Amino acid sequence: DAVVPPAPAPAEAAPAFDLAPLIARITTAPRAADAPTGRRILILETDATNGVPGLSPALTRALGAAGSLVAVSLNAGRADGTLGFTDLVAGEAAFLDVIQAERASNLHRIEAGRRAATVLFDEEDALTLTFEAMAEAYDWVVCHLHAAAGAVDLLELTAGYMDTVIIASNAAAEDPALADLYAVAQEAGAGQIVVAQDRPAGSTFDAQLRLNAA
Repeated sequence: DAVVPPAPAPAEAAPAFDLAPLIARITTAPRAADAPTGRRILILETDATNGVPGLSPALTRALGAAGSLVAVSLNAGRADGTLGFTDLVAGEAAFLDVIQAERASNLHRIEAGRRAATVLFDEEDALTLTFEAMAEAYDWVVCHLHAAAGAVDLLELTAGYMDTVIIASNAAAEDPALADLYAVAQEAGAGQIVVAQDRPAGSTFDAQLRLNAA
């Protein structure tokens, strides 16, 4: 008789983030009476992910399960030249040209774009209108700043549009660089600022959220 090889052991499930405290802070943050319907969130990555799933995709999917969501990359554009956010702000593409729908979910995505991010600084009126339009069309506008050159300048430019800025960091709370990022977001006028660990519960990192209100 043929020998049937043993079934492979089931793969261990990836450790999950405990997102409940963070989502509670995001959804209960005070807002102006004339604020648009959708909430605008900025997630700042402080370390290169190197393909390891971190807080940013986990939170994006969790929020997307609770309402319509568009995820916007503000930097680190794709090498294939996909139209995206910078092209939209520059007036060289329409929303329908840049929105990509995920088949398996109700998430929409907008890549960083072909144009250099400098256009966002040159077209601040268009940037304002674009953020407002997205917040009227979606329940959640989740912007992502990857750990790359120029990210701090983009944080300073965009944090003031956000209801919440989340700094995803595994650094110690007293780290000077973390304090500097917090100060940049605060001075730019972010609605609230939250510092959260960028590794899930059960990983080799301490995964407790460090929540700090502006």
